[in-house]
Order: sequence, then structure tokens, then C-alpha cells
Amino acid sequence: TFIPALFLGISFYLLGKKINSLNLVENFRPLKDFFWSILLIIVTVIMNQLLVVYALGGLSPDRAGIASSVVIALILVRYLFLLGNYHQQKHEVVKYLIVGNVIGLVFLNIFYFGVHQQYAKAVDERIKLILKNDASTIVVEPLPNSGYLYSAEITTDTTNFKNTHLKEGLGLKNNVVLKN
Repeated sequence: TFIPALFLGISFYLLGKKINSLNLVENFRPLKDFFWSILLIIVTVIMNQLLVVYALGGLSPDRAGIASSVVIALILVRYLFLLGNYHQQKHEVVKYLIVGNVIGLVFLNIFYFGVHQQYAKAVDERIKLILKNDASTIVVEPLPNSGYLYSAEITTDTTNFKNTHLKEGLGLKNNVVLKN
């Protein structure tokens, strides 16, 4: 959520810097507004999760966070636009911070590239093994660390949603479980 929102926000920061004639920053205080933005993000996430948990009676699926993600992106874009409008040319350090963040994100992705590549290869090998196997219950090895990607790891319980979803998705007649 934060990485795409920050990339989107950087362009709005630069847009806010170009549009200094609007004078949108009369009451804008960067630290105070940053605090309130973070507080609003926390309240939004908590309220969204509480509503979904109450409605479902249990933990929410990952897709339930989409509304929170959109609100977080909008809050970050708004804050960075106002921050760009607030900063004048004397605040050149912000450009260096933005460039530093982008470089940091690039190195983070370079670091995790190998982890993600190993994970993707292990998933492909697992699917090939499952499709070739004719046992009544197919037992598979655990997947390696998935990095910051969502892991598709199954469980030892054949009735678990992930296990049944994998079974139905591959059109199998046999159960698939994780090795203990």
C-alpha cells in the first residue's frame, strides 16, 4: 500500500511545489498535519478491520483491506501535495530525501529479487509435482520464505481453505497436504 502511494505522492509533491500560487498552506503545519495524517490512517485501518471482523465473525480476508489502502493512498497524496506546496526552493533537502527513498526502494527490490525468484521456482516445482502425483493424499514440502509477497503455503489440514482451493484450482481428485 505504502510503496505505490509514495510513488504517486512524490508526483503530487512536485506538483504542489510547482503550484505555489494557490497559497493552500496558510494553516498547514508539516509536523502537526503529519501527526494527524498518521492518526487518521491508524483509525481508518482499525475501523475497517473492526467492521469486517464484526460482519464476518472472524478474521477478515486480505481483500478487505482494499478500502483502507485507497484511503491511505489518498491521505498520503494529500499530505505530500500540501507539503510540496508548503516548501519553497530553500528546502532542497526534501529532494534528496525523495531520491534517497527511491534508491532505498530500488535496493530493497534488488535484495528481495533472489528471495522472490526462489519462491516462484519452488511454487512451480510444487505444482509440477502435484500434477504428476497420483497418491490418494499428496504430501508436499514447505515453500521457502516468500519475502514480502503473499505466501500461498498450504497446511496439514485437508479441509483448510488453501488446501481445498489448490485442489479445486488444479482440478485434482486427491487431497494435498503439507509435510509435518
